[in-house]
Amino acid sequence: MKEMTKIRSEIFNMALKIIESYSDGIRYSDLKLKLIEQLPNHYPNTLGSAITNIFKANEFEGLVWKPRRGIFMHIKYKEKYEAEKQQIIPEDKIREEDFYESCAHFFINELEVCTKACALGGSLFGNKWGTPDTIGLNESKESDYFKHPPYFISIEIKTNVNKYMTAFGQADVYKQFSHFVYIVVPNNMSLKNIDYLTNICKTHSIGIVLFNNRDVVNPDYKLWLEAKFNKNIDLDNLNKKYEQIKNLLI
Repeated sequence: MKEMTKIRSEIFNMALKIIESYSDGIRYSDLKLKLIEQLPNHYPNTLGSAITNIFKANEFEGLVWKPRRGIFMHIKYKEKYEAEKQQIIPEDKIREEDFYESCAHFFINELEVCTKACALGGSLFGNKWGTPDTIGLNESKESDYFKHPPYFISIEIKTNVNKYMTAFGQADVYKQFSHFVYIVVPNNMSLKNIDYLTNICKTHSIGIVLFNNRDVVNPDYKLWLEAKFNKNIDLDNLNKKYEQIKNLLI
């Protein structure tokens, strides 16, 4: 028991040190990766479980706060952040990646499509068109008597109302290695474009979520079209990609 307390304390102190080094805050998934880098003597699953339990127990109270979903910031930066937040952010300054983490939380906690999810983006899978913005897993609960195999979910986000077809094109690529695929597009698209996108997504079994692309704090995600199960995936491709991101989904 003493050894477990020592390990937990070590993880707590390192996590706090990492959070403090990011004045703009750090995403939960990035924090876990940094812990794995800084504490290589511990198993990734041990680190993931410990940091999750530390947050659940509210042990960072008074030291760390969440300026928005999925972002953790040291308390000493709160005043500066709050002052800057009073300034209106021009729409052209809002970035797609500002929504990645909150989108992951929506798919876990509200839509309940994923049991685990995290922000990704960039070109981790070799190129930007082949790398989803957010990824997730749907796994059976330990308490379930009948269990289904894990399902991989890919999500593409677009903040530009005119890039809905680009989102569709990328999502269609993700079907090579995903059981379910969703695109997340602005809710201020024209009805004509939403109807067009809905029709082609239905044909390709791709789901749609609408959101407020002008509000990073409260994106107001809403399910518009449910994705259908895709059974025609390349399992070799999926397994290779999962190896690249499995530590993000601890």
